[in-house]
Amino acid sequence: MTKPACTHTELHIGGRPVGPGQPCYVIAEIGSNHNGDYRVAVDLVKRCAEAGVDAVKFQDFSREDLFVPALPPERTPEWEARQALLTKRWKLLPNYTANPDWWPELAELASEVGVDFLCSPFSLEAVARLNHVGVPAWKIASGDLTWHELVQTAAATKKPLIISTGASDLEEVEQAVVQAREAGCTQIILLHCVSNYPPRWEDANLLAITALAERFQVPVGLSDHSPGSILPVAALALGCCVVEKHVTLDRKQPGLDHHFALEMGELAQLVRDIRHAELALGSGVKQWADAEEIERYWVRRGLWTTGPITAGSVIRRDQLAVLRPSQGLPASALGKAVGATAARDLAAGEPLVADDILPRSGERDD
Repeated sequence: MTKPACTHTELHIGGRPVGPGQPCYVIAEIGSNHNGDYRVAVDLVKRCAEAGVDAVKFQDFSREDLFVPALPPERTPEWEARQALLTKRWKLLPNYTANPDWWPELAELASEVGVDFLCSPFSLEAVARLNHVGVPAWKIASGDLTWHELVQTAAATKKPLIISTGASDLEEVEQAVVQAREAGCTQIILLHCVSNYPPRWEDANLLAITALAERFQVPVGLSDHSPGSILPVAALALGCCVVEKHVTLDRKQPGLDHHFALEMGELAQLVRDIRHAELALGSGVKQWADAEEIERYWVRRGLWTTGPITAGSVIRRDQLAVLRPSQGLPASALGKAVGATAARDLAAGEPLVADDILPRSGERDD
């Protein structure tokens, strides 16, 4: 398990403790990658559960919740490019929008297959809908970090609040945390995030996980849009408590989020990598593992006699060899053995043990 990077009120999602010292909470972000097809959404929930995630997450939005239909005309090259992109998104979004009537059935399905059902609200109405469904926690998307009204509305339900922090600075994050706490939320998780799809490796800035934990004294995780599991595994060593990754059945599909999402085999590998990395982090106490005991015998060196040594004689350096395996006195005892008196007759090729030498004057015989 990861070592605590901060102190905070313990929180739970769906009855499972989340935070430093607990197994990483893995969220499969289905988002809009169901392509508006309920059957695909069902398949994704089932297959994500088979991959071993802790939660599946959808998004409750419509294009009217997200965008204006057109920008005020300026007729500049910048305006034309932005208007073209907005027009494209306005036309595409209905194809990737979920029907809110899905939520109760998908939440029930998630419960049946043993994962939590989460869904990001992109409107105040969505908060009310999802609260009625009974989501165990809220996820506020990076783009809504500064929409304090939405943060407050979700926080007022007293459920845990997961806030992504992409494209933000510490001041903006602090304002969101303050708004959530003032609205009554005591269980907050921050997700470090880079809002590019995918981000460049040099922009990942994983050390921000530590900075967020130290500044706000809350559990911190990673909302990751990079390929594979490199960043989530590296983040675990920094105290990452939650990992969120977009998922898809086929990355080659057209759509909003398919191109950077993990396919199902990759998702299963991500979960395995995270669990193996958690085991590898260990306790932090520097000590050899039980499995290394045999290596300590065969790889370490011990003190071996090179020829006969008579009882009562002073042991010389040339009468000892420092060789493997480490049987009897270790190599580090060479200085103690040379110049000591032999307690008994020793033959060539014997390992020197503690009882074979007499304590020198002033030494304790332990």
